[in-house]
Amino acid sequence: MSSCKIGDDGAVYVAQFLLINVTLADLDISFNKFDDM
Repeated sequence: MSSCKIGDDGAVYVAQFLLINVTLADLDISFNKFDDM
C-alpha cells in the first residue's frame, strides 16, 4: 500500500463521518420541529 492510498482512504472516511454527523443533526432538527407542534 502506498501512503497516497492510505491518505485517500482517510479522506473518504472523514467525509463519510462528517456526512453522517450532518444527517444526524438534520434528524435532530426535524424531531425538534415535531416536538414544537
